[in-house]
This record gives sequence, C-alpha cells and structure tokens, in this order.
Amino acid sequence: MTDWDLSCPDWEDRLRNGTSLVPFLPDLIVEQADRAVRIFDNLRIPDIPGTPRFEQAAGDWFRDIVRAMFGSYDPVTNVRFIRELFLLVPKKNSKTTNGSGMMLTALLLNKRPNAEFLLVAPTQAISLLAFEQLTGTL
Repeated sequence: MTDWDLSCPDWEDRLRNGTSLVPFLPDLIVEQADRAVRIFDNLRIPDIPGTPRFEQAAGDWFRDIVRAMFGSYDPVTNVRFIRELFLLVPKKNSKTTNGSGMMLTALLLNKRPNAEFLLVAPTQAISLLAFEQLTGTL
C-alpha cells in the first residue's frame, strides 16, 4: 500500500469544472467502497417529506466521501487508512444528515463486536439532532 495524498491543491479548478474534490486514490478497494455507497444510498432521510433515500436526495459529492472513507481499508492487515473525517461545508448543506447517514453506514459495516464510534458535534443540541437523524434513517 502506498502513502495516500489526500490533499487537493487544484480544488478551485475542480469546483469550477464540477469534478470531485476527493483526489484519485489508486489503492481504493472498489468492492468495499461500492458496498458502503449501496448501504448509504438505501438509508432514508427522515426530515424530508416522504423520507426519500439518500440515493435520490444526497449529492454525488458526499458519495465520493463515503467511497473514500470505506474503500480505504486493507483487509489483510485490518488497517483503515482514513480514520477520521473533517468536512468543512457551509450551513444548510446536509452536514448533520449526511454525517449521520455515514455513521450508520459505519455501524452496519462494522465487524468488531465492541468497536467504539464517536459522532461529535459542537453542542449538545446538535449532537441530539445528529442522533435523531441517525435513528430516523432506517
């Protein structure tokens, strides 16, 4: 496995061209990445009338993040190459909802019986909102 460079120095050009902000990851395990996206896409968004699935309502930009996060795993060594995610997105762009969907995807893909997962928010109120989003996605 080679070292991954997750930097995106050409971010401005990518935004202008409408291409992904997630850089090419040559060692991405496509099967695992695709499985995670399928799980994520089948979750429902609880705070939209009709509770559409992420497949219908989430942006492709977030699917790229789901792919990178869950396809960055080496099953031979049991090492996850991306262990944390910091997402800087403007207000009202589904950060809490998408993050909750990603967290539930992680829980559903988890193989460790006593694994610890943290869903961190800046305030108790936002933590509660995130947890309510998570519990409403099934």
